[in-house]
Amino acid sequence: MGHPAPPEALPQRRLIPPRNNPGQDQVFTPRDLAKRIIGQFPLDGVVLDACRGGGSFYDQYPDHVDRRWCDAILGRDFMDWQMPVDWIVTNPPWSSLREFLAHGMTVAGNVVFQMTLDQIFDQSMPRRHTTGRVWA
Repeated sequence: MGHPAPPEALPQRRLIPPRNNPGQDQVFTPRDLAKRIIGQFPLDGVVLDACRGGGSFYDQYPDHVDRRWCDAILGRDFMDWQMPVDWIVTNPPWSSLREFLAHGMTVAGNVVFQMTLDQIFDQSMPRRHTTGRVWA
């Protein structure tokens, strides 16, 4: 039986987002990962990408949905968004994840965030909201 390959010998997984602009809390989602996430949910109605960034989620929403977007860097801050939507599917800034989730649950029936496992299992994170579902 052989030994496992050292980490440096393993190919980098395409679905792991590279870190970029850490000072601005920006980690862009690989398009393949965004497509897989979107494919797991029955999106319909109005779908909001609260942090559009490079458009990995927004650009791949199904054609039959009404697409909306926010991006604080482009002058559309999600925290100012008030219009009700059916879905939010996005990669939020992890430094303000709780605030994004709390606001998302006030404007959307369904919230899908790309986030790390440690964020999901943090005991202070809300698990459900009475008006919709949180998908993590």
